[in-house]
Amino acid sequence: MPMKKAMVELEETHGIHLSMGSIFGSNRLWSNYERMLEQLSLRLREPYTILQLATLAASLTDGIALRAGLDPERTQHARRPDDEQEWTLLGVGFVAIVNECVEDALAG
Repeated sequence: MPMKKAMVELEETHGIHLSMGSIFGSNRLWSNYERMLEQLSLRLREPYTILQLATLAASLTDGIALRAGLDPERTQHARRPDDEQEWTLLGVGFVAIVNECVEDALAG
């Protein structure tokens, strides 16, 4: 199903609205991610760029929002192996993205 048609269907049937601007809006987030990384003494791993990190995060968020509109149960509850706390699938995915793309800036 083409993306625009899927977005219209989600809006009509589930009240979820995603504009094309939100799907491609990761460009606006990169400066926020840069500031957060700096404040937390983190840096991007090679070969990732800040725009790639922002694009991954936005894509995950948009994808989970689309799926949640179609079947909310599939996106709500997840557990990380090292944590008894209940997580959302979005939270688990975001942690995975950060673990892959980011490292301690103070480490050798």
